[in-house]
Amino acid sequence: MQMLGDPVPPEAMHVILEAYLRVLQDADQKELIALYAAALGKNAVERYATFLVSLELTGDREERKNQLSRANEHGLDVHTVALRTAELSVTKAFTVSMLLWLTTILDTYTYRL
Repeated sequence: MQMLGDPVPPEAMHVILEAYLRVLQDADQKELIALYAAALGKNAVERYATFLVSLELTGDREERKNQLSRANEHGLDVHTVALRTAELSVTKAFTVSMLLWLTTILDTYTYRL
């Protein structure tokens, strides 16, 4: 819409980009996600790191390298992306582990997050 000369409020653009990023992820269009995530401005690193966490460690080293290269190609700070991805990965792993343990028996179920 912006390319057509129609002004788009930043909030609307953010919602549109987030929706399109979900479509790309669902369609397994990994090669385009860095491009559109970068358009999110201050939320770009967080959004791209969230995407990378969703890949988990099932991807091989080369795939992770490609994804970080794509981040760099689209102007995202690779060090910040990698660090944030690592932080989110640890948080996710901790949360899953904690939930698994705390929901194992009824006595500990009330302590879940």
